[in-house]
Parts: sequence; structure tokens; C-alpha cells
Amino acid sequence: MRTLGLDIGGTFVKWAEIEGGRGKIRTNRSAEGVISVIRGLIEEKKPDRVGIAVAGLVDLEGRVRHSPNLRWMEGINLRDEFDAVVLNDATVAAYGEYRAGAGRGRKVVLTVTLGTGIGGGLVVSGMPFIGVSGVALEPGHMIINPMESHATAEEEDVWRLISHLMQLKGIILS
Repeated sequence: MRTLGLDIGGTFVKWAEIEGGRGKIRTNRSAEGVISVIRGLIEEKKPDRVGIAVAGLVDLEGRVRHSPNLRWMEGINLRDEFDAVVLNDATVAAYGEYRAGAGRGRKVVLTVTLGTGIGGGLVVSGMPFIGVSGVALEPGHMIINPMESHATAEEEDVWRLISHLMQLKGIILS
């Protein structure tokens, strides 16, 4: 069975096949550009299954609800568009560690990703923990001010700043 994994980023769609091939393709930072790249990869690789990782909040239906770095993808239902499994990129990273990395053989795997933003993923007994709405464990989107209904851009910037400072100080090892 051929499986194709895709990671949608701000400037590239990275891809990998379980069978070993991988690469990245630059996009024009638009929903149309990303969809075109993914369609082309699926036509070329002809996978039986497709998995898509997105930096941002992805709901249970596979729709990108919110992504500070991929705002142009918000509202797009990637599951329906490509008949794919669609999850947050940090959740996918946690599952990857569970299946083939540092978490292999563990019952619980917690992963924190640091990059442009801060992400979190959790796998319990082999199942990604995504919560009741699909957006569990996203520390970069935590509400700091309980009087706000969502994290403000300034609060999201605070989390990013903390992430970058910790990386610079060597507190967190990559």
C-alpha cells in the first residue's frame, strides 16, 4: 500500500512516501497554489492513502480553522478536497515519534514543536489525542487573558518570542 505524507508550510509543501521518496515544492503562498501542488503530487505518486499535516488548528472534519502562518488556508476542508487524513503538524510529529522515533514502545508520547510557532501533540495508547473539537494541545494558541475569547496576535507573538528566546539560550535542544 502506497502512502503519501504532506506537510503544508508557509512557502513549501514537503512530501514523503513510506517507501522512501521525499522532497519539497515551493508554493506561491495561496490556497490555490497549495491545492495545485498537492493535486500534482497525488497524480504523480498515485498513493492509496494520503495524510496531510498543517501548522494550525484543524477541526474534526479536516478543515483548517486558524493558522497565523497560513491564513490563506483558513476555511479549506482538505479532507474532502483530497480524501485525506488531516491533522495538526505537531500531532503528526507526536504520532511519528510514537510509531518510529523516541516514543516507540511507549504508551504515552507528548511532543512540543518549536519553529515559527509553538505546537503540541499527544499520543495515548496509539491514538492521537485531538480533543472534542480536533484542536487539543496547541500551546501557541493558549488564551493568556481569560477576558478574551481567543488569543490575540500580541499574545501569540509572546509565545513565539518565548520559543525563540529558549532556543537561543539553549534551554530546549532540537
